[in-house]
Amino acid sequence: MRALVLGAGYIGPLIASDMIECEDVSEVVVGDLDEGRLHKCAEKVRSDKLSMKKVDANDHDSLVKMIKGFDVVANALPPRFMVSTDKASIEAQVSIVDLTFEPEQMLLADATQKAGVTFIPACGVAPGLGNILAGHGAEQLEKVDEIHIMCGGIPQTPIPPLFYKLVFRIEGLWGLYTDSPKVVKDGEIKVLPPLSGISREIFPEPFGEIESFYTDGLATLLYTMKGVRNMSEKTLRWPGHIERIKTLIDCGLLATKPIKVDGYETTPRKFITTLLSPVLEAEEVKDVTLMRVIISGEANGSKVKCTYEMIDYYDDDRGFTSMARTTGYPCSIACQMIARGDITAKGLVPPEKAFQGELFKKFMEELARRNVRVQETVTLTKYV
Repeated sequence: MRALVLGAGYIGPLIASDMIECEDVSEVVVGDLDEGRLHKCAEKVRSDKLSMKKVDANDHDSLVKMIKGFDVVANALPPRFMVSTDKASIEAQVSIVDLTFEPEQMLLADATQKAGVTFIPACGVAPGLGNILAGHGAEQLEKVDEIHIMCGGIPQTPIPPLFYKLVFRIEGLWGLYTDSPKVVKDGEIKVLPPLSGISREIFPEPFGEIESFYTDGLATLLYTMKGVRNMSEKTLRWPGHIERIKTLIDCGLLATKPIKVDGYETTPRKFITTLLSPVLEAEEVKDVTLMRVIISGEANGSKVKCTYEMIDYYDDDRGFTSMARTTGYPCSIACQMIARGDITAKGLVPPEKAFQGELFKKFMEELARRNVRVQETVTLTKYV
């Protein structure tokens, strides 16, 4: 099995490392435009199976040529490159698994089917693992009424100034606070203002109360879970974080409209990104990922609620963040299951549809083998 990992940033090295440990994988190539990131990846993930290649995701023809000959592609590039990279992989007739989601990906279903390859979008942690758990919970029910996903990567203790540590690209971070989230309310898709639905969730100690707010992470669930009355995805943060982010927004520091400063043109967001990146990227800070997925509905004359909960910590032995683990492992496992022939479905296959029945069991066993564990609780209430 030959695997190509595109992107050597926060998640790509973890995917490459996991691929290398698979006996079925004979070669892993990591592609990125930034030679510095490629060098860091090679230093972190040492193996005779591993090689690095400089690649420009904007050069479509070169990207298609590079992809040809691989058995599967793990796409860990920034969201702005997702759709173009998916198209290149489909043209090269190589199956691909993405970490994130862009609505334009759904328009590639016909081309993917025609190419005879498998394309799984949104297969990270949220979206990704949350969708897979939601899909499994829905399988247990005759009627699904509600699906609610909560997930957040946070420092193990709140750290000033924002009570946060960067665990993925900072450009994506700002979008969580400024983009309008889509939710389903009373059976209809609603677009809400940014930072809507702020509330507190209770997690086991030492976490206790955690802030939550709606974000645009339902991804493919908006297309596959028709008929669900209420559906949402929320991001989790330490209490006090949202208040600090609101201050940045109120001061105009996350605005994207260009301004001039001493004759130089920039944007407030670009300025604050440059200023805060070194602060938020402090490598000595260890993270934790919290997730809770709740699916409720009816089955066998009872009201049923399926709850899935995960608490995953920074990997001290290998130096990988929890966010890299919980985002990268689902993608890597999916790639390996496609290349081995476990997943045989062709075309665009959302994660909640890709891992059903025995494939869900196998997927969860693979996660547990990597010490990412999800606890399931099912409660039944008989109708009176």
